[in-house]
Amino acid sequence: MSEWLLSARSQLIQGLSDVTVNQLLDRLFDQRVISGEEKDVIRAQTGADKARQLIDRVHRKGPDAVSVLKTALSEVDPFLFRNLNLTFSSGCSGGSGIWVLESILRQFDLHLALYK
Repeated sequence: MSEWLLSARSQLIQGLSDVTVNQLLDRLFDQRVISGEEKDVIRAQTGADKARQLIDRVHRKGPDAVSVLKTALSEVDPFLFRNLNLTFSSGCSGGSGIWVLESILRQFDLHLALYK
């Protein structure tokens, strides 16, 4: 389980939005994976540093914490979760190209949704 997080680290840092990180922090706090203090420290970060802090802290807590994060990510951002699983379970080296394309398409869809 921890291998998944390390393998996905770069793509998670790029793919996690500020809103998604905050939702993940709330779920991890509710599940007692992180403390209130840890949640506040991570929330105080900005951009990629926020995602980086979240990933690294959860990784240090071990496989059970990673499992909770993985479940939370599948619920909060199923699109990103599916792309990470597709990329890392298939073992294909071109997976990051798929992820980037789908990430762009997701951003385009979100942009269109704002104007409906």
